[in-house]
Amino acid sequence: MSELENWKQRREGESLRRRQDARILSEDELSNAIAKAQADLLDQVTLAL
Repeated sequence: MSELENWKQRREGESLRRRQDARILSEDELSNAIAKAQADLLDQVTLAL
């Protein structure tokens, strides 16, 4: 197997592993995550002011 084929196989394997580790959030989970991120950002901005 050539070096290019080895590289391609490693890259494709990494991508597949990342997709397998990912999970789909429900609408409520996504909404909660966004709300928390916004609250955290507001806290940081408030401290900075």
